[in-house]
Amino acid sequence: MSRRVLVETASGVTVKTGMRLLSYKDEIYELVSFRAPRGAESTGRVVVRHCDSGGTREFFPSVFG
Repeated sequence: MSRRVLVETASGVTVKTGMRLLSYKDEIYELVSFRAPRGAESTGRVVVRHCDSGGTREFFPSVFG
């Protein structure tokens, strides 16, 4: 079974759990986990924790570039 990874498209950097990400609204989040796409038309989801409020949310990966 192959292991799935999350890769930042522009830089090619593998994004790992615990890394900090900057949203398009210039808010800083920490990556908690991600869900792989369910099909060819899907982008999957990222689960992140807001670094200021501590709230956990799920977004499309494009929110972070």
